[in-house]
Amino acid sequence: MRTRGDRHGGRPGTSLVEVTLGLSVILITALGSAYYRYATALGVQIAQAHVTGADVAVTLVEAWQGMSGSESFAPDQEFASYLTVAPATGGSAPSGYTLLGAYDIVVGPRTYRATLCWKDVASGLREIGVAVSWPLGHGEQLKTYPLTAYVRR
Repeated sequence: MRTRGDRHGGRPGTSLVEVTLGLSVILITALGSAYYRYATALGVQIAQAHVTGADVAVTLVEAWQGMSGSESFAPDQEFASYLTVAPATGGSAPSGYTLLGAYDIVVGPRTYRATLCWKDVASGLREIGVAVSWPLGHGEQLKTYPLTAYVRR
């Protein structure tokens, strides 16, 4: 007694089990591909935020270095022509450092918080520091990019 038609003269066709298995393989492949594309797009967004944060820190440090680490450096006035920069409340400097200020810098859809501080380490030598932070996702956790440079005064 034959239960499957086909191979030797029965009715040609596929069984329901074969169709179900084939559709399952296609579905799993499609879902895996969609997840891979989503994870890649998310990774690109995170990388863009990190690169922008580092770029903001480098821009601030280099501009401040150009002013010889002046205590009158004001990013909100220095970059007003091409960046949205506003003084921010809060921000603290590490112990032994003097806080120059905290600023909110808007680049694209993201707001970066920059905290600037300085310390005279020797006669005629000043250490300037910038810490740029931004939120990771929608939570309270922040990613911080610190950068330090030295300036002769």
